Amino acid sequence: MRPSHEPTSCTLLALLLLGLASACGGVEEGLDADPSSEADATTIEGDGGAAPADSGEGEAADQGGAPVIGKAIPEGHCLAGITDYQKPGPFTYTKRNVGLVMMWVPDVPPGCKVPMVHLSNGTGGWCGVYEPSLERLASHGFLALCFQSPITGSGDFGMIAFQTALKEYPNLADLRFGSTGHSQGGYGALITLQYAEQKWGSKGVYAGLAMQPATGFGAQPLTNLFPVIYAKIKSPVFMFSGVGTDGLVIEPWVTAAYLLLSPKIEAYHWAKLFSLHIPVPNHEEKQISIPWFRWKLLGDLKACEAFKAIPKQDKTWLVRAEKNVEPCQ
Repeated sequence: MRPSHEPTSCTLLALLLLGLASACGGVEEGLDADPSSEADATTIEGDGGAAPADSGEGEAADQGGAPVIGKAIPEGHCLAGITDYQKPGPFTYTKRNVGLVMMWVPDVPPGCKVPMVHLSNGTGGWCGVYEPSLERLASHGFLALCFQSPITGSGDFGMIAFQTALKEYPNLADLRFGSTGHSQGGYGALITLQYAEQKWGSKGVYAGLAMQPATGFGAQPLTNLFPVIYAKIKSPVFMFSGVGTDGLVIEPWVTAAYLLLSPKIEAYHWAKLFSLHIPVPNHEEKQISIPWFRWKLLGDLKACEAFKAIPKQDKTWLVRAEKNVEPCQ
């Protein structure tokens, strides 16, 4: 069904986006890039080194258990029965590093496979800045991942993180891939999303969540053709911006990113009043990520209802554009 909120002037906005890299070439996001304080407070269980981008494909291809889209999460699944999506979840978790891949590993019952969600940080940032969001995901049973790098736009690091998790936790990590990120990392998260679709294909389930994506800024995919990659995405995508600007990324850039997505996929662009780029939007991420990823990766229909209720209950969220919206049934 075509959306009533579909924006116009697509060509002009896409051209604005294509010029983003040159327009913002000198911008720094001003995040603390030194993760040493987090390392001092972290219990490191292992340091096996990040898996190469091509490793583990044979093992990963036989893992999975992806849900039937549109069906509720099956009874008896370890993540079933959670209905409060705005508070920390019921699970404890263990934090560890594997090379540059940071992991928040949920303590779920043995044999239960759970979705992975990778978060790509913004330019000059580090994973610890987004730890509240990663901890929230892990507390709800997601295997939360973050590759430690100040430049995340290429999308490659998210793929390394996914493959590392599949190698380290073959009995926990499911072929259900959530890709999220902020600023340059929001852009990188969408690149990672398409790369994951390309690698695992119909064996996996996928969803993207881009926080204030600075599309085209910073590290580039190898092809340097991010509009082509965006257009190839087949999975549901949610993105948000500030209203007008968040202090760095202006709303038209996010609108243009939305317009580069295929008209055939389910996608959302909301704007958040008073949303700032710095401090990073952990509050917004926590508000959206649990109902969004439970709906799209687990088929949780109550999470679908909770997601759609957010802009009705919280008037600081403004729906800018939606297309091909799936019903909660």
